[in-house]
Amino acid sequence: MPKIWESTVSEHRDAVRNAILDAAGEVTLDGRAGSLNMSDLAKAARISRATLYKYFDGLDAVLQAWHHRMVSAHLASLESVSREHDHPAERLDAVLRQYAILQAKRPTGQIAIDFHNAPHMQVASDELQAVLTRVLTDAADAGAVTRQIPIAELAVYCEHALSAAAELTPGAAIDRLVGLVVTSLAPATAGAALART
Repeated sequence: MPKIWESTVSEHRDAVRNAILDAAGEVTLDGRAGSLNMSDLAKAARISRATLYKYFDGLDAVLQAWHHRMVSAHLASLESVSREHDHPAERLDAVLRQYAILQAKRPTGQIAIDFHNAPHMQVASDELQAVLTRVLTDAADAGAVTRQIPIAELAVYCEHALSAAAELTPGAAIDRLVGLVVTSLAPATAGAALART
């Protein structure tokens, strides 16, 4: 098969797959995934049902693939934001803010629980912890984050504290949440908390 033809076929397959995942994502984020079926999804993606089955064997496979793509894009965006800031404290604030914004856009309800237990989520969680650990370590080295609590514990704390953004309206509420988390990481604040225990 000529290389030009191979490239064209590959691009077409990627375009169809992305159209399927885009349609699945739109339905999922609108909260309609519970009533979705393969026929509806094919219609939303503007392909035939037979074509849809050439790419995915069922709805669960489509939704898992969409979620995996979304999580990968979110991790890439955190890495991108991290590279945009030279000062460690600004980098930490920017990464935590971006993570909170992404949490505010995540699916909710039963489908979110199903996604949370998906195999790709452990890898994603490890990658997220690596990003958080790196920016926290840099900020601690610059004196902006306490050294009285292990960085690994602070990374877990940030992940879970900012997951509250899923329950908030984007904007000022998320700004306040991020501000609270950043303040709680500061040396004096963390030291005072340890002194009370």
